[in-house]
Amino acid sequence: MFGYALRRGHPVRRGLAALAPVLLVLLLASDASYGLAHNLRLTGVLWDRSPGLGPWVEGLLFAAGAAISAVRLGAAAEWAHAARASRRSEPAPCAGTSGARISSSLRL
Repeated sequence: MFGYALRRGHPVRRGLAALAPVLLVLLLASDASYGLAHNLRLTGVLWDRSPGLGPWVEGLLFAAGAAISAVRLGAAAEWAHAARASRRSEPAPCAGTSGARISSSLRL
């Protein structure tokens, strides 16, 4: 959704716009969960603890997803538009019929 909201921007700019707030939130959430698990005050954890690799990797992956999302959404939108156009031009076949007639010997 974040990449879709920024879909009009350049992919690099979109990725950088996603990276900063997401890293702050993920690093804060990592420290908050560590403090909660160890029953420590948040202020002490924020100043003394350095988070592991997890929040950094998650932030980078989120930024990469935000950067490429418009490319994929654009391709999906074009595919959906083409599928709708082809459905409008062809009549839908009736289910279970192939154009054959039912013979009178099959009737009960």
